Amino acid sequence: MKRFLIILLFFLSVSFYGQIDSSTNIYYVRVDTNYYDRHGLFLTQTELKDGNWIILYNNGKTYAKYNLKDKKIIDTAYYYWPNGNLLICEVYKNGLLDGEKKNYHRNGKINVISFWSNGLKVGIWKYYNDKGKLIKKIKGIDSSTG
Repeated sequence: MKRFLIILLFFLSVSFYGQIDSSTNIYYVRVDTNYYDRHGLFLTQTELKDGNWIILYNNGKTYAKYNLKDKKIIDTAYYYWPNGNLLICEVYKNGLLDGEKKNYHRNGKINVISFWSNGLKVGIWKYYNDKGKLIKKIKGIDSSTG
C-alpha cells in the first residue's frame, strides 16, 4: 500500500499541468488511465478545484470533459475512447447522476441507454450489441431501493 501511494504521488506530481486559463477556470490534466479511475478523480478532495476540467490521455487526445462545482461534477460529463469516439455521456445534478446516460461501443455505436434520478437507477435500460441492434431491456432498479 505504501509503495502504491508513493507511485501515485509521483504520477500526480508529473501529471498535473494546473490551471491554464484563470479567467475561465479551465484545467488540463494528463492522465494514464491504467492508474486512475474513469472520472479522472485522482486528486484528493482538497485538491479538486471548481471549473471546467479537460482530462487528456498521454497522447494528448481528450479523455474526459466536465465541470466541477463544490468538488462535484455538475451538468453533462463526456468521456472518450482513445480513438476519439464518445465513450460515455452522462448528466449530473448536485453531483449525482440525474437524467439520461449513454454508453458507446468503441466503434461509436450505442451500447447502453440508462436513466438515473438523484443518483438512483430508474426507467427502462436498453442494451445494444456493437452493430447497434437492441439485445436487452431491463428495468433500472437501484439495489438500495429493493
